[in-house]
Amino acid sequence: MFLGPGSTDQLDRRLTRDLAERVARNWSLLLVNGLALIVAAVLIFNIGWSVRSLSIFIGALFILQGISTALVRSLDRPAQTTNTVTGLLSIGAGMAIIVWPSPGLLAVAIFLGAWLIVMGTVTIAGAFAPATRSPAGGCG
Repeated sequence: MFLGPGSTDQLDRRLTRDLAERVARNWSLLLVNGLALIVAAVLIFNIGWSVRSLSIFIGALFILQGISTALVRSLDRPAQTTNTVTGLLSIGAGMAIIVWPSPGLLAVAIFLGAWLIVMGTVTIAGAFAPATRSPAGGCG
């Protein structure tokens, strides 16, 4: 989410206090995003959806998550490009789900609900991770 492929080996040389603070500023956005994903998953599992209403809900969720992903600030340009492309693909998938719902959407919803719980939990953990590490990389 914050680093592009192959950029982690360069991170040790380039990580400064400024970069660490930029990542830490995103904690509230990550927390809200993670909580929203978990709430969406609970709704998917607990509501008796029609195919049409489920397709609209999931499509809107894909669109909102795509916007969020595209707008996340990264530490390097490759990660920002990846976030933007991934976000745009998610927005496109959301529009396709809304426009062309199918009976297979119910099966997708079960997998999506499980995925949202995992992503929400990981995102929440990421929101708190910068606050638990000192800038030098130690615990604290």
